[in-house]
Amino acid sequence: MLGNHTMPDRTLARAAEATAKLKIEIDQLWSDSVATDDGVVSDRLVAVSHAIHNVCTLLDEQQVIG
Repeated sequence: MLGNHTMPDRTLARAAEATAKLKIEIDQLWSDSVATDDGVVSDRLVAVSHAIHNVCTLLDEQQVIG
């Protein structure tokens, strides 16, 4: 164990950070698609955003996995 975190904790923290960045990018793409009135893309990006939200919830430190 290094420091206060175990390897799995650091790995999950990195995964949560990467997922949070991806969510920000998808939200921006969604906003752009709404601005250009592209309903098909907007709808698909909403579904992707919801999926990423679920991933973020699973990676949340407060959630128990297993």
